[in-house]
Amino acid sequence: MNLLMIDTSDNKKTIISLSGEISDVYEFTSADYRTQVSLQMIEEILKRNKVSLDFVQEVRVVTEMGSFTGVRVGVAIANALGFAKNISVNGLPLDRYVQPQYG
Repeated sequence: MNLLMIDTSDNKKTIISLSGEISDVYEFTSADYRTQVSLQMIEEILKRNKVSLDFVQEVRVVTEMGSFTGVRVGVAIANALGFAKNISVNGLPLDRYVQPQYG
């Protein structure tokens, strides 16, 4: 299973990783946190591994409380990718969406 992992729960660091046939981790750390880098990071990790989004068979996203905005952004990206590519997010059936967990 080729898995894309999205972790935007830390307000100073975003982690995007691929696992399965390819194993790669891309971390972005900044004192001035910007959640919008998540989509650029996904594009970059796919490019540097010479694969397209079609390579991804499942998306996992951290949903636990951390950065309120970061978690919401990560969950929104994961759900959008799952819907657009018709793939599971966090192991849920295709007709279900992931929700942030706030305590």
